Amino acid sequence: MLGRRVKKLLKFIFGLIGILAVGLIALSYALPHIIDPNNYKDDFTALVNKHTGRKLTIGGELRLSLFPWLRVKASDITLENAEGFGEVPMAQIKVAEISVRILPLLKGRVEVDKVMLGGMTLSLVTNDRGKTNWDDLLGRDKAGEGMALAAFVVGGVNVRDSQVIWRDHKAANHYIFNKLSFDVGQILSGKSEKLALSFKLLQSNENYQLPVKLKGRVRFDAEQNKLVLQDALFDTRLGGVGVELSAPELEYLIRTMILEVKALEYRLTGWPVIVHGKLPTSKFNLKKQRASIPRAVVSAANGQVNLSIQGHRLLRAPYLSGRIIAPMFDLRGFLKAFSVDVDTRDNKVLSRASVHAVYEASTSRINIQDIKAILDDTTALGTLNVSGFDQPSYSFNINVDDIDLDRYLSADQQKHSGAGTEAQGMPGGMLFALPVALLRSFDTKGNLNIQSLKMSGLRAQDVRIGVKAKDGEVEVSPVSAKLYGGTLLGNLKLDTRNDSPLLSVNETLSHVQMLPMLSDAGISECLTGTGRLNIKISGHGNDSREVLRSLQGETEFSIRNGMIKGLDIRKLVLDARRLFANLRGGQIKSVTADETEFKFTEMKGTLVFNNGVASNTDLNIKSPLFRISGNGTADMVAQTMNYLMEITVVGSAQGPGGEGLAELKGLSIPVRITGRFESLSYKIDKNLWWQRDKEKIAKKLGIGVDQLKLPEEGVGLSIGKEVKDLLEGLLRQESKKNGHSKQD
Repeated sequence: MLGRRVKKLLKFIFGLIGILAVGLIALSYALPHIIDPNNYKDDFTALVNKHTGRKLTIGGELRLSLFPWLRVKASDITLENAEGFGEVPMAQIKVAEISVRILPLLKGRVEVDKVMLGGMTLSLVTNDRGKTNWDDLLGRDKAGEGMALAAFVVGGVNVRDSQVIWRDHKAANHYIFNKLSFDVGQILSGKSEKLALSFKLLQSNENYQLPVKLKGRVRFDAEQNKLVLQDALFDTRLGGVGVELSAPELEYLIRTMILEVKALEYRLTGWPVIVHGKLPTSKFNLKKQRASIPRAVVSAANGQVNLSIQGHRLLRAPYLSGRIIAPMFDLRGFLKAFSVDVDTRDNKVLSRASVHAVYEASTSRINIQDIKAILDDTTALGTLNVSGFDQPSYSFNINVDDIDLDRYLSADQQKHSGAGTEAQGMPGGMLFALPVALLRSFDTKGNLNIQSLKMSGLRAQDVRIGVKAKDGEVEVSPVSAKLYGGTLLGNLKLDTRNDSPLLSVNETLSHVQMLPMLSDAGISECLTGTGRLNIKISGHGNDSREVLRSLQGETEFSIRNGMIKGLDIRKLVLDARRLFANLRGGQIKSVTADETEFKFTEMKGTLVFNNGVASNTDLNIKSPLFRISGNGTADMVAQTMNYLMEITVVGSAQGPGGEGLAELKGLSIPVRITGRFESLSYKIDKNLWWQRDKEKIAKKLGIGVDQLKLPEEGVGLSIGKEVKDLLEGLLRQESKKNGHSKQD
């Protein structure tokens, strides 16, 4: 009996609940037709005005529904801007919707399902004085006003098809967060909720859009007063380069404003090689504007860079400091991974590279100190500073121990180093243009010191190079070095301020040993002696051809106590004596001299340059038996030569041919040197000899001038291959030095 009664009671109770449920559902559908929420528009807008001081306008109708939530939907909402910030509304919302649970309201709690905003445009402004149009909203909270956070629970926020416009007049920047979407759950519940954020960032002075996506799970830890973002994924793309960031956990302590990032990983894509790395643990103190990253790793191909970062004043005037370490890696392999193939004469170079340095960086300058860079067998120590990024100014001080630059030349460059070949219509080498635009904006000052240097075959020690460039004026001074028992001292200047840049060279080479220097340069091994060279030349133009064609100035040279191997002046004079014998109608037998070298006590002269043509009128070579003088020109552009060398016999010698020298004593033998630099010809100028010296010759022979017989053919000179190579090599080097080279 009792069981039957209980059964009926339960049936009644559930039936009553069902009737009440149906009634509530019916009421939820009927009530919106009974109560018109638009009657309360003015009360709601007045409430907003009371708490914000701003006028709120709802242009569309309010719509109300009660099932399953108390839901209000509004459209065409605008919130006016702060005073002094113009007539454009601070916020415009096409559609807004909010849903609230009914039963918690009876207990004094507001539980909102989700706030949904569609088509919102939020206009943020910072004026010239740094004041924002939201400052007044932050300053209106008063004690006791509003509802406690614990009694106000939001189930989530959903924003779609919106944009945020930020005009910062103080910093002269304009940002637009376009196509903004934001979706997050009830983060105050203590449970992890999904988070999704995406937008495209546009900046007024840039012509690209920066797409940004952020996903993860977020929760609020009320006990520790912190926000926790888990399984965070950040994605963007800049200039074709994709940036992906991921972290298992980020913690933000609200009270102390400290952000801690754990095990952040990143990937950069869009290059031939993916760049990736890790930041094990990093801390950012947003209140004190500080950051601490003990170790950040950047990896690409076979290379890796380790960074430590300490940041200060991050939001006001960022200042970073730390250390850079790139452990030893294969530089050739690294470049090849980026599709950069490097052709070098020595395939073993570029196999070892590393960098260690300490840095400081701000928004206006970068200082890199304690640099230690290793490349193969070379170690460089020094400092590098950069200031003013809009118009950067560089300063440096680099000390290098030992470097062989020839190892890094390509095989083709090594093959043609020192060769005067024709290319691109420019005899003697390829045409190259001066980087005028770069040099005009170049601002630098520094010093480069090299203990031991090899370049173009030449070796030098204690090389000192100073560089100063500003406002289009470039000065390389001083340039000094020790080489081949002597010294180099000089300077180079380049003035690019005018339409046609001016290049000036002033160098002095003193007390150098000619044989090892010319041999190492690949010019010749037949000239010995102690030499001096004084160069003062200048030229103007936008490329090497124009500079060479305008070349002005002079070069003085002198060599003492030297010898030219392969040049037998006695043999040359005796060959000329056969022509001398022919002039009187007789013949003499060819005499083989016993010397294969020409020794001299002094060789000096001056090359005067005028519009790319070098002339010489003061050649003076002294030896016990001969005096050699000369005059003529060499066109450095056309690479042709027309030179008259005069050989005068001033003494006689014992042995074969000695009597021939005595017979020619006092006479000058004219030797004409003509042709292109690479194929010079050497002949006695018999016509000049005849016209100029026929009276002297006739007197020497003891006959009348009318008895002289001019031979039909001149006498070719057996000057020797070594001497030809020497002269042609020197001419090629002079042309190369002044703008002509295969490497150009």
